[in-house]
Amino acid sequence: MKLGRRVDFNEAIRFLLMYRRRRNPRLLIEACAPGDVESALKELYEERKADENC
Repeated sequence: MKLGRRVDFNEAIRFLLMYRRRRNPRLLIEACAPGDVESALKELYEERKADENC
């Protein structure tokens, strides 16, 4: 969001590695909480398809 554009996986991983010192336990708990797996998987596939079409 900061860049105002889509980023690829390499950029995302690079960002996460650079800012790994900023840990936020609340975000970790939220990311690991059980949720609606089917809708998350569907969204993942849709976003991946959109990335491939760009």
